[in-house]
Amino acid sequence: MQWLDACRWLEDAKTMELALRKELVSYVLDSNKLENYSVTMKLGNGYGLKATQVLNYKTDENSAVEECLEKLYICGFINEDAKIFNWKASLNKSTYKKLSKDAKSIVDEVLSMKIGTPQLEFIKPSEKKK
Repeated sequence: MQWLDACRWLEDAKTMELALRKELVSYVLDSNKLENYSVTMKLGNGYGLKATQVLNYKTDENSAVEECLEKLYICGFINEDAKIFNWKASLNKSTYKKLSKDAKSIVDEVLSMKIGTPQLEFIKPSEKKK
């Protein structure tokens, strides 16, 4: 019974922590930005609060991705050996970031982007050397 109680307390604590983290992050970050970034807020006396936002990418079904690749190839944006997607179709972020705006607009047709769970880090002041 104690273990079951501990499981419920842990679940409640996780729910509360996530809600508080999201509230703090929304204060520190502009949560409407659709990109990866982090911001550190100085709290005084060497303390800080670092908030990080991660953008998660998810591709549509494989047939849509294959059509996207064909469009990119026909338009001359890529060659046959381009590694934009890893198969099972998942986005190769480093190659995607290098694409032109026009090429990205074609790829974006088969991508779903959503902001991941924000991260929060409490920064302690560095210790002074004696």
